[in-house]
Amino acid sequence: MLIKNTKVMPVGVEVLWDMTMDLDALPELSPTFSSIEALDPGRVQVGSRFKLKQPGQGVRTWTITAIEPLERFQWQTSATGLTIVATHVLTPLPSDQSRNQLTVELSGWAAGLVGRFLRKPIGRALQRENDGFYQASKTWPTTN
Repeated sequence: MLIKNTKVMPVGVEVLWDMTMDLDALPELSPTFSSIEALDPGRVQVGSRFKLKQPGQGVRTWTITAIEPLERFQWQTSATGLTIVATHVLTPLPSDQSRNQLTVELSGWAAGLVGRFLRKPIGRALQRENDGFYQASKTWPTTN
């Protein structure tokens, strides 16, 4: 099951990418993140793990599975019978704007049941996350 939300941002893709990759700032950027803690020292890369707390959920460990600079960031977590893959796809637009597409894909034997109950809440969370990025982009420094 795939759930997505897309929003046009008033900044170029380079700034949006900086925001996306500043994982420590996620709780400030979006109300959908309570806290984040890097579990692996060093730079953010494929295989890096993060302990993430989101409102109404327990703490989960997310592992980065793909980084394509200025284009795509993906990470995943799992629970019994369920794999959750969250992806940010960034697209440059004219007039120094960009499109931020957020997706959550649920798979595994529990995905159908979980998806039936959580499709709307996940969709609202993706919208809130994109809204948070939009608001933050208005004041985000252009050089980080």
